[in-house]
Amino acid sequence: MKFLDNILEKFGSQNVIIVCVSILVIIIGIIVYRAIKLKMYRKEIVELENQMNAIKTLPIQYRLGRVKVLVKTCQKYLKNMKYMKLNLMN
Repeated sequence: MKFLDNILEKFGSQNVIIVCVSILVIIIGIIVYRAIKLKMYRKEIVELENQMNAIKTLPIQYRLGRVKVLVKTCQKYLKNMKYMKLNLMN
């Protein structure tokens, strides 16, 4: 109790109240900010889950076809890269 009385004497009761209220406002602000971020992250997770479920529902043949197209495209670029390297070295 003496500690609190010393603080009140040094800083005054009005200043102590202002500091306590400002600390309380900061804590409430942090809690609200975290709640908003959490809500945003939950929405993002739900969207990602929906996208994954949409991919899982595609027939396997369609998915394999898409993968084959990507592999062919990558090989085409790989050949071009090798050709460009040879041209640069010469």
